[in-house]
Amino acid sequence: MLADSAVDVVSLDDEPSPPPYAESCLEWINEAVTNFHGVDIAKRKLSAVGYVELKESQDWVSRLKLGGKYYVTRNGTSLIAFTIGGRYEPGNPIVLIGTHIDSLTWKLRPISKRSSDGGFIRLGVVPYAGGGASKSYDASHTTWWDRDLGIGGRVLVKGKDGKVSQRVVKLSGPAARIASLGKDPEGRGPFNYETNMVPIIGLTKTPEEDGSFGKITEQHNALLLERVACALDIEVSQIADLDLELYDYQPATLLGLDQELFSAPRLDDKLCSYTALEALLNVSQDDDFLSTSGTVSMIGFFDNEESGSHLRQGAQSNFSETVIRRIVEAQVGIKMSQKSPYTQNLMGQTMGTSYFVSADVQNGLNPDFIDSGIYIEGAVPVLNKGICIAVDPGADMTSDASSISIARIFADKIGHEVQWFQNTNDTGGGGTIGPMVSQRLGCRAIDVGLPHLSMHSIRGITGAADPGLGVHFFEGCFRHYDWARTKVLFQ
Repeated sequence: MLADSAVDVVSLDDEPSPPPYAESCLEWINEAVTNFHGVDIAKRKLSAVGYVELKESQDWVSRLKLGGKYYVTRNGTSLIAFTIGGRYEPGNPIVLIGTHIDSLTWKLRPISKRSSDGGFIRLGVVPYAGGGASKSYDASHTTWWDRDLGIGGRVLVKGKDGKVSQRVVKLSGPAARIASLGKDPEGRGPFNYETNMVPIIGLTKTPEEDGSFGKITEQHNALLLERVACALDIEVSQIADLDLELYDYQPATLLGLDQELFSAPRLDDKLCSYTALEALLNVSQDDDFLSTSGTVSMIGFFDNEESGSHLRQGAQSNFSETVIRRIVEAQVGIKMSQKSPYTQNLMGQTMGTSYFVSADVQNGLNPDFIDSGIYIEGAVPVLNKGICIAVDPGADMTSDASSISIARIFADKIGHEVQWFQNTNDTGGGGTIGPMVSQRLGCRAIDVGLPHLSMHSIRGITGAADPGLGVHFFEGCFRHYDWARTKVLFQ
């Protein structure tokens, strides 16, 4: 006979509440399925609290005001947003927190039609970052095997007046899968990206296309185009062009018995993008801060970091420098008759006082590899603890004693515990936008990040508290940098 035993019953009311910003970050990750969606969401959030969109083709001098809030985009995949403090003067600091908003993915080719071998409709794609035909094989992309994948991106739509506009699109439901061979008697690769990892999007059927679809059907499958047109409530013939990519359809979620973990796709680097955006939104909605601040608080979302930060929307471009230079040259708050003609001198003053924070996720401690030799004692960040400062005397990171000392000063002021990250001498690590932007701008710069596991996998894990910790640190940077820099008596 079984002895009586006590059974612990846990009431739903006793379940811990998610940490601050965890649920909001989940929503962000789930909505920002591509760069285009991330920038579009950021634009809507910024506009909702009074930010004004600027165009690069416009004159900014007459538009920029003290206390003003602005954003500008480039190519629909990069964004810079900033607010000008009410006590800003030309030459005062700009505090820029820069992240990258792109993630490893598979992008549709401009001509994505593939042969319908075996009765399957297949999609021509390119592995974005992490390997490819011209690069060494990277196992990161093998995590995309056998996953339900969505399709999204942007579509250029031709109106009845002949003008072309941009729309973001996300097809409903999972739409693609890269099928593995299953139990492969010959091993697990390397496999050929061109022939062995081609997404399946359906079974062949009698095509319904006709001449009215236009030449776009010479490039892409007619059924795919129909689905895109249906999602946007347009005709296929209105599709002028498109930039689409695959994404993990499984939503981000809290994980673990006590929901202490945060499991999500696209953490690298939608995570730091989210935290930087929320920090800027917080300070720019604080009227007391905005009216008394003498700095420009700025964030930058840059594209193409995973492929080298090239192109006009990448961090190596002139995007950040051009925006900063235009703010400086506008000499906001100064009467036209009193404005200095020596704008290069003002630019030098500004960079001499400014601070650039390169924010990117970093490798956290993986308990299954503690004894693998890939960690340096004292430089192994853990989840749910705080931001980590990424360092490398070999100059792969932009952090140095000067920039670190400032970060530690304002972190101490707000009670934020910082951690450290550094690669070992015999293991390489991924780069960040830090060195390239600091080289271009010439201001003090630091590399920081939030720790996570499974770098470059289709899904990663961070701590449920880490989104809130990121917001806390970045908001502290905006609020207290101008004070902290006065404590460091050298440049």
